[in-house]
Amino acid sequence: LLSPPLVHSTQLDMAETLHNLGELCDDEMQYARALQIRRVLLGTYHPQVADTLHCIGILSASNFEYEKALEHFEEVLRIRRLLSKESPDKTAELSVADTVEWIGHVEKQMENFDRAKNNYKEAILIRSTMYGDESEDVANLYHCLGSIYEEMKDVDASINEYGNALRIRRQCCPGKESMLETLFALARIYKKKGKVDYALECFREAAEKKAELLTKNVKWIRDWEKREDARVLPMPMYRDGEGEKEVVLSPAIEQDAWGNMKEEEKVQVSDLLKIMMHVVDLSVSKYGADHLIVADAFHFMATIYIKIGAYNKAIKSYEEVCRIRSLLHQDKNEIMAQVTYHLAMSYARVGNYAKAITNYNKCLGIRNGLESNHQHISDLWYNIGNAQNAMANHEEAFNSLSTALRFRQTIHPADHVEILNVEYCVAVINLHLSRYGKALPVLEGILPKYEEQLDAEHINVAHTLYYLGKIYHSSIPDKPAAAVVVKDQPEEEDDTDDAFESFRAALFIYRKHLDS
Repeated sequence: LLSPPLVHSTQLDMAETLHNLGELCDDEMQYARALQIRRVLLGTYHPQVADTLHCIGILSASNFEYEKALEHFEEVLRIRRLLSKESPDKTAELSVADTVEWIGHVEKQMENFDRAKNNYKEAILIRSTMYGDESEDVANLYHCLGSIYEEMKDVDASINEYGNALRIRRQCCPGKESMLETLFALARIYKKKGKVDYALECFREAAEKKAELLTKNVKWIRDWEKREDARVLPMPMYRDGEGEKEVVLSPAIEQDAWGNMKEEEKVQVSDLLKIMMHVVDLSVSKYGADHLIVADAFHFMATIYIKIGAYNKAIKSYEEVCRIRSLLHQDKNEIMAQVTYHLAMSYARVGNYAKAITNYNKCLGIRNGLESNHQHISDLWYNIGNAQNAMANHEEAFNSLSTALRFRQTIHPADHVEILNVEYCVAVINLHLSRYGKALPVLEGILPKYEEQLDAEHINVAHTLYYLGKIYHSSIPDKPAAAVVVKDQPEEEDDTDDAFESFRAALFIYRKHLDS
């Protein structure tokens, strides 16, 4: 038989286990059994009894049983206030604040706003005394208090309390969604009050913070600079037979951005775009459709659209930026160089190469006027050449890419990957112009450098192997089906094996990329 102390200890362990089961399963029955044991063994006024009652109150509130929740929280508060008086310490005081805050939440749901307000104020007083004013818990309470005043139609008091929450959140939790929540609330109230300038500032700050969070948390946006680097290589092409038309051979290496996002990431991006629509609407109502502030709002939206692969929407936004800035004679600066560049990139992504070239040329004109560095100029000539190549204007593409190569040779060593990329493109143009003798040594020289500097299974390696296969294949002579075989005459050497091996190696890499 167990001794009485051991029985007592075992029963308390059982109560603790039941309490934990209640937490894990959100099961009020387990909590109730734990509460019954604790009351018998520990008495009514014990911290563990208060803890279990508090959890039952939270569970009731989450099930919208507000009267029942309030009854439990008030009993908890009586216990915790008594314990706090008997043994005043930080833990006891904070447990009182915790219960008072929950009573505030329940009273708010029951639309007892005066009571909720008083409870939030008491919780703020306790936590400010314990933590100081600059804590996230205090900021949360100020936000709740602001929401109460908003419900009570006391706009000035609401702005004041939301302002307190924002001040603290800027200091202690600037990178969290809670700060955005306060900014949205302030923007909403300022908008209702007709203070459009203040509302705009809140929405803009919210949009900037939201964009920072997306860049940090959404992989597709975080990797945009690598994925959307405009210095891309031309995709392999093949002849579709009848009419000898060239068709882009496009393995689905780069998939749709939106389709590859998780659901929670889509929600986050949608929230940001909704914020920006507020910014656009408020800016237009305040300043008119042709104001620079409106152009900046469209520019911000376009940047988000292009990063998630919504190129047609990005085009519309960038075009609106161009329209407004041209109207205001603000179209010869660094911002417009960036806008026209990304507008051209977007047109290229949707296959409208003519407009892409037009905008790359606009950007080139702006860059020349700004005396931009050689990297910018080289990128533009490179992109123009690739767009011309996609339109089968191979001679023009050759000239543009040759210009890009001259600029890059002034800023990179000979074996730099960006030099290799341009040399690769020039070789591809020579192949399209049937200048195989010029294309072959360049591609054969580039292949081992790509394998060394990038990776043996990099997509650039696959493209290079594909085009080498094309050149080897083009040199294979046609053999009539009924050719006469002359005894002892050696067979003419051809590049069949080299062509086969190049195509096979390229196919292996393409499959690896598609599988991943």
